[in-house]
Amino acid sequence: MQRVLTKTEAAKYLGLSLDAFGQNCNVKPLPFKKVKGERYDVRDLDEWLDGEKKKWREKSRDSGSTQQADGGSSIKSTGGDESLSALHSALKSVRKRNKDSLNCSR
Repeated sequence: MQRVLTKTEAAKYLGLSLDAFGQNCNVKPLPFKKVKGERYDVRDLDEWLDGEKKKWREKSRDSGSTQQADGGSSIKSTGGDESLSALHSALKSVRKRNKDSLNCSR
């Protein structure tokens, strides 16, 4: 996998639509000059997603209702909270892609 992604690729990597990516992901694009479009570092995207997971865990400890994510992460279920649902889906997608990538390299 390449390390630098376009905005569309970054959204897909996280399992988000472009709109959801723009509304939820606060990762800043890389400051490349003379490059058409924005570019994002996969490591920055992973770091952001890990930070979101940490927030979910903290919220779930502070409230009653939780939902189990892949790998045992507890995520607060807020009913109509669309962005949390999108981020949960992104987490599952990234984990599956990383697992598939490891299986292919063996």
